[in-house]
Amino acid sequence: MCAAMKKAVVTGASGFLGLPLCKALLEKGVVVFAVVREGTDGNPRLLGLPGIRVIRCNYGGYANLAGMVGENDIDTLFHMAWAGVNGGGKAEYAVQLDNLRAACDIVHAGSGMGCRRIVFPATVSEYSVYEMMGTGETPPGNTLYHSAKLAADFFMRTLAGTLGMEYVRALVPSVYGPCFDRKATIFLHQSIMKLMDGEPCPFTSGMQPYDFVYVSDAVEAFARLGEMGKRGRTYYIGHPPRKLKDFLLEMKEEVAPHAVLGFGELPDTGLVLDYSRFYSDALFEDTGFCPKVCFREGIRRTVAWLRSGE
Repeated sequence: MCAAMKKAVVTGASGFLGLPLCKALLEKGVVVFAVVREGTDGNPRLLGLPGIRVIRCNYGGYANLAGMVGENDIDTLFHMAWAGVNGGGKAEYAVQLDNLRAACDIVHAGSGMGCRRIVFPATVSEYSVYEMMGTGETPPGNTLYHSAKLAADFFMRTLAGTLGMEYVRALVPSVYGPCFDRKATIFLHQSIMKLMDGEPCPFTSGMQPYDFVYVSDAVEAFARLGEMGKRGRTYYIGHPPRKLKDFLLEMKEEVAPHAVLGFGELPDTGLVLDYSRFYSDALFEDTGFCPKVCFREGIRRTVAWLRSGE
């Protein structure tokens, strides 16, 4: 049992990150209330987890979630749910505004559960639109997703503090690994599947700094932040950055060693983020955590899962 965390609520519990987070918490002896959308059965693998307590609640019901959970001593709330992460939803302002309202409602719900700490995942890509706002460029429509994430951070941090809860933000690079939605347009996953199918893989020059984190490392970091994260801190979950091209060449060696990657076939557009501004030792200093799965091993496991047909 986690010394400082006995009960947790996880929204988006059937998702790519939410499901393994629920599993990791259960394995630590935490009682988990897993929030999934109404009208669905959730993920069958979620429903099969021993001791899981599944709650069906759409965004519109988050304001009443405390009553549905029925507990007033929740230690940590992990707000993993977010609509419009992939595809056209990233550019739909109504979808992203619903996300923002849900983020505010979940903070109030957390207060009603006696919640001590809220953990919220952010992505480094949010900083691209933040920096673009300081230029004369018009941000692409799909950056409404990034803008909503930034706004949610500001709103949740303010509301949590006002209501006497600790707010912890986890800054995540690209997460990859098995059990992803094959229809989702996740850059690395799509590239792996193209290589497996012998399809061309065009890329930019790949000289920009980048980072990836394996899914099991990401959820272990979240679990530790739920237990030991410090109020108001932003923690980077990942590794020291490398050139994107180096990652992609490693990916090729594991998936299709004889394939030719099309570096330079796509234009180098958009802002280049300085990952060194994100990476720090704060996560290790406060929780003792550092990633365990190297990129090559993570790709190997992901490819094995894809080939298994699960």
